Amino acid sequence: MVVRGDDGTLYLEETDRVDVGVARAFETTVGETGRHEVVVTGGDWEGRLAWDAGVCALYDGQITVDAETVSVAGECVDPR
Repeated sequence: MVVRGDDGTLYLEETDRVDVGVARAFETTVGETGRHEVVVTGGDWEGRLAWDAGVCALYDGQITVDAETVSVAGECVDPR
């Protein structure tokens, strides 16, 4: 998983292998302005989420992978 700001700042880069049926959570602090993006990749899939930190102080995203699909959902849980 990589979390990067639109200016290229790297906030989090972590590699982990998650077994089937297991959830994994990550948390990171990013800058207070600009667009930020989360990218999660696997062997043959990719999930992306993005938000504007200038309007969202706390963003909660979820990327779910199963045998056939990659689902991406996110919401601002603390607007500025």
